[in-house]
Amino acid sequence: MAAILAIVGWACVAPCSAGLISNGSFENGMAIGGGGLATPTVQQVDIVDWAWGDPSNFDWYASSAWGEFNPQDGDKYLLCSNRWISSQDFAVSAGTTYIVDYYTSKRNDVVSQLESSIAVASGTVTGVEVLAGGGIFGGSGTATLTLTAPGSPTKLSWTLQRYSFTTSESTTATFKITSAVSGNGSNDAYIDSVTLVPEPGTLALLATGLIGLLCYAWRKRR
Repeated sequence: MAAILAIVGWACVAPCSAGLISNGSFENGMAIGGGGLATPTVQQVDIVDWAWGDPSNFDWYASSAWGEFNPQDGDKYLLCSNRWISSQDFAVSAGTTYIVDYYTSKRNDVVSQLESSIAVASGTVTGVEVLAGGGIFGGSGTATLTLTAPGSPTKLSWTLQRYSFTTSESTTATFKITSAVSGNGSNDAYIDSVTLVPEPGTLALLATGLIGLLCYAWRKRR
């Protein structure tokens, strides 16, 4: 019985540790075009596990032409511009609450703002709470939840954006990031360290339920 409980505990904790977004710090990728605004900088990139609206509107940085500051995590980060999007799909469970984290920063003396969204293939997604960074939910209780954040308040430093959401059905969901203000590049924003995990309390409830069922089955066998 102890071995079974240990397996259940590991199964519940492992998804939270691993996270549902792959390559969230944009470390793995390759250049598909030339140019560059700084060294080392690559324009037109193909980042592993992410889909792109237009790769030419994402610059892949190890340092920045606008201040050369460090990535929030690892060796790389992205600059997003001109209202193009990148996205990644992941699986969600019915009635589960998830927490999204990512870090943003701004260029020198420009408006820098990112919008993120969670879209589900079936059912609805509901915004629960903005936990860090501020912002306003849109579309809560529909198939697509958006968060428009105020943007990083200071240049060349990282600001945490965090919010939680709940899905009504077990389905496929898509996380998207978009530079929120259309323009000619003056709205550029940096992003790094994207994570998405089930809320710890949700996992604890799941573990409690599974343990209860196992205990009941074990007693019946005796």
